[in-house]
Amino acid sequence: MRRRFAMALGIAVAATGLMATGAQAEAKADTRVIYGAGAAACPSHYFCLYEHIDYNGSGNGRILLTQSSVPDLRLYGFNDVASSVINNTADFVVVYKNVHYKGLQRAFAPSQRAGSLVGTGLNDGISSVRVF
Repeated sequence: MRRRFAMALGIAVAATGLMATGAQAEAKADTRVIYGAGAAACPSHYFCLYEHIDYNGSGNGRILLTQSSVPDLRLYGFNDVASSVINNTADFVVVYKNVHYKGLQRAFAPSQRAGSLVGTGLNDGISSVRVF
């Protein structure tokens, strides 16, 4: 009986470890959150989500930088946070209201910007980003 319990416990612990590392494995090396303000804070070849309108204005807000698709912004603490956007990539990028590219969406062409997402249904409401 103790042997079965120990084996079951070992399997449960191993499964929990696999689930935890699976979530961590989704984080991408080219995606990160920085602090800053202004359009100049978004580097070339990056898609940037800003915490506040007008690219964080004159404050020092959070900015999510990415070069690849992000199916779940919760991994970066940036779910339902963005209020302005800069697409400094050569690709079309679509933002989505829900995780895993679902719900209301808006496409951003290469070099397109939006100083405010207020009134779009996506202000403080972006949960995933897909780069095409």
